[in-house]
Amino acid sequence: MKYPTVKDYQNRISGITEIMKDHIDIQTTTCPQMKAFGRNTNKCETAEIGITEVDVEYDLVDENITSDIKAIGKHIALVDKRIDQLNKENQVLKNNLEKSLNLDAGAQGMFIDVQNMYNYYLLGNWLLIFIMLGTCFFIYYRKGLTVESIKVTSNNAVQRATNIMPGITSQILRR
Repeated sequence: MKYPTVKDYQNRISGITEIMKDHIDIQTTTCPQMKAFGRNTNKCETAEIGITEVDVEYDLVDENITSDIKAIGKHIALVDKRIDQLNKENQVLKNNLEKSLNLDAGAQGMFIDVQNMYNYYLLGNWLLIFIMLGTCFFIYYRKGLTVESIKVTSNNAVQRATNIMPGITSQILRR
């Protein structure tokens, strides 16, 4: 909504003031002379009517200014309420942002931890593979064992374990 500016009201009041000055000049200078010499006083009556019209015009301007002030006050109150709402929303969003930043830092930390754990497991698996290969080569070359003898030994160990713990070993061997 567009409200009249102060300059608009100043221009309107100055126009009314000029008209009022003309009517007052007629009332103060011309009318007493006309009445003193008994001349026609129509000009005086017109000046009185003009002063009344100017008075009504001043009252209208006063009412317009008052209503505009009230309307602007209501508009300012609505804007203040909206600003308060936006401040509350901003506070909630700031809290969410801080939580998100904290979660982001936590997620990055978790990612680094998982990456480190993966690297340690990988290293452990490679070490285990090298140890197993070294042991196999050591047994194969140092003891003069053959693959057939290792198979027989491992089958004998499985048979003994099955005889000692039949329920548990049968479940392990099925997998």
